[in-house]
Amino acid sequence: MNKLLYIGILLGVLLVSCDKNTLPPSTTGDVVFALEGTLGNAPFMFEAGKNDIYLYTDAVLGNDNIYQYTGEFSKAPQCTTDCEESLKFTIRDYKRNDGITPINTDSSFFIGNYTYQPPMSDTSNTSNIVEVEFTISSNNPSGTSVLLFDFGNGAVSTLLNSNTFTHTYNLDSLPAGLQPLVCLLAFDNSGCVTNYCTVLDFNTFQSGCTVDFTYSPISPQNNVFLFESQVIGGTPPYNLLWDLDGAIISNVDSFAIPVQFDSIANQMCLTVTDAQGCFATVCKDITPFNFASCSNSFSYQIINTPQPVDTSYFSNVVIEYTSPDGVYYSSKLDEQPSSSTFEITSIEEFELNENGQPTKKVTATLDVVLFDESGNSIQLVANNVVFGVAYL
Repeated sequence: MNKLLYIGILLGVLLVSCDKNTLPPSTTGDVVFALEGTLGNAPFMFEAGKNDIYLYTDAVLGNDNIYQYTGEFSKAPQCTTDCEESLKFTIRDYKRNDGITPINTDSSFFIGNYTYQPPMSDTSNTSNIVEVEFTISSNNPSGTSVLLFDFGNGAVSTLLNSNTFTHTYNLDSLPAGLQPLVCLLAFDNSGCVTNYCTVLDFNTFQSGCTVDFTYSPISPQNNVFLFESQVIGGTPPYNLLWDLDGAIISNVDSFAIPVQFDSIANQMCLTVTDAQGCFATVCKDITPFNFASCSNSFSYQIINTPQPVDTSYFSNVVIEYTSPDGVYYSSKLDEQPSSSTFEITSIEEFELNENGQPTKKVTATLDVVLFDESGNSIQLVANNVVFGVAYL
């Protein structure tokens, strides 16, 4: 009798020593923790205490100082078949841990609907959508008939006497480091043509500098014109570059020059660069028939700047499944459809786990799509799942 008792004790010690933690005591009677539902339209069941399946609970403080409360159905160490299969639930805490404030379990675990944690961004922690408001300033004695706006990202818009409008940029669609060159081409009723361009700086909230010029004949019989610059905003000193059909004049505010009209019109362009690198240019057709100096330019302000993406995922849920053949699935490897749900219907205090941590018994319903790392998916549905989580 003593020999048999000794062998029984020895076998028990060996079994315990193989476990990652001390196994919870064997259960008898009704199953406490279980899931019964469908996985990919096939019946699916986990029952703790049967077929070498146990429920392990834990509470871990993540690198982001947010507690993660977990419960995992998995096989015991003495398992011999389908040992890879497991199902894990993770509930993230409702706040960051400051090391001072005690955990409020009534807020950490609540009855109601939870959100599935979305896939982590692999680019940056910013939303790259920027909305810009443009305001057009026009001075056209003959009236403006057509405004053609090139937004510098492949989008073009024809405007009819519009003064203020918005355009949305996706920074991810622009080449790295590229700031769009935005241009406004305007035609008035007399045939006066202007083309105003500036570089859109997403690092500032509004236009840094604008440039314009006027021209007027001072010797009509010799086609001599006076050109005068108008720079608004920006940071001096300014670098001015005049270009009359390839003839370059630098860093003068105004000058007179004869214009040879070999064709109907010549084009004068003025480009300004300020001390901070702000860039703007304006071009006008100089005609021998119309000396009215039309003017069209625009200013801009960013009205919706990139906002930090909240990666806290407070009170979010993650479900992970490993199939019997070792394929890993997770609810956060891709976006969940709008039909996905996770609702906790009851919460009860339960026993200490094998690590001496207090636990909660959680009853829930769920409908979730699980994704593997190759993009394949499988749907898990359960109208009743009971699992546990540890807390501190």
